[in-house]
Amino acid sequence: MTFRRPLAAALAALALVSVVAGCSSDDSSSGAKKKTTSSAPTTTVPAPPTTVTDAQFETAAASSEALITTAGSDACKLLATFSDASSLPSPANPTQTERGVQVVVKLFEAAAATAPAASAADAATLRTAAANLQTEGAAKAWDPTWLTGQPGPAAISDPTVATAFRNYQTEVGKTCAPPAGAPTSTP
Repeated sequence: MTFRRPLAAALAALALVSVVAGCSSDDSSSGAKKKTTSSAPTTTVPAPPTTVTDAQFETAAASSEALITTAGSDACKLLATFSDASSLPSPANPTQTERGVQVVVKLFEAAAATAPAASAADAATLRTAAANLQTEGAAKAWDPTWLTGQPGPAAISDPTVATAFRNYQTEVGKTCAPPAGAPTSTP
């Protein structure tokens, strides 16, 4: 079972694009060009309901928290864990939703705590977003559709939060060594 829905959906609002990944899929190397000519309106299709049990969700949440904890005060290690730490199953009930939010809050707080001095304002924004996410979730009775639906939680849909996260990633990325096996540029 792949655990990659609810927080990925929630964090997608933040445009969490890991600096260390630096990957893009470019099909231009195959010589085939894709052409899309559709004038049909675009609609969002909700994710299918999850069948994950509370125990499975807890295992995934605990694993994500362990990644964050293991990174400690090392911003580079934390940055490298963003994708894995935010990959949880779609919540099926309020208990799972609240638990998922706890992981997001821990991720935001860890990012704020490891932010370089140049990102002090961004760290404050992330701390505020974490607190607001908890408050908003409680006000929504931890409804799973609040977390995974569109437009998503207001606490993290705010463009200033996305900007703060991008700034954090950029600043931290400046000090991190490229991942092992990453291509290096030569003069």
